[in-house]
Amino acid sequence: MNYVGTTINNSPTIVMTVGDGLKAAQGIAVAFDENGDAVLPEAGANVAGIALFTSDDALEKGDEITVQIKDIGSWVAAGEIKAGDEVSTDAEGKAVKSADGNFIVGTALSSVTKAGSIVKVQITKSGYKGAASAEPEQKEISLKDLKDVDPSLSPTEGQVLKYDSGTSLWKAKEDSTGDV
Repeated sequence: MNYVGTTINNSPTIVMTVGDGLKAAQGIAVAFDENGDAVLPEAGANVAGIALFTSDDALEKGDEITVQIKDIGSWVAAGEIKAGDEVSTDAEGKAVKSADGNFIVGTALSSVTKAGSIVKVQITKSGYKGAASAEPEQKEISLKDLKDVDPSLSPTEGQVLKYDSGTSLWKAKEDSTGDV
């Protein structure tokens, strides 16, 4: 199969333009601003990726920065992280252990014990921590709330619901089987 002119790019990195100046830009997470430029993220936010250590460390507005958006990368940690921890960003773009409500950027593949250490991370961008565990709101309804049930329904002991094709409604009727 041939895809002439395809725009699919399987590269694990992209080049972004810096929005606001980034000081200590190597190995930190960056987010998109409203113009699509690289800026420091908010704590716990979704990020574009992690700036490579090949970038200049202090970048000005308009400079270019190479950002890893998938696969395994190196990220500056804000504190202790253990291998296997889900990781998110702090407001300085550093890796922290994910808390409920934080966007999970990836999974730590190594352990670090202090701020400024480099943690290896599998970048997965798997959504917000705790979001999947939220239970849907339960709403009580009765048979009368259903559109195809007789609104005057007042069943008595031993009755069952039977469908009346003439009215297209379910109605309470005596059970002809004799089973209760």
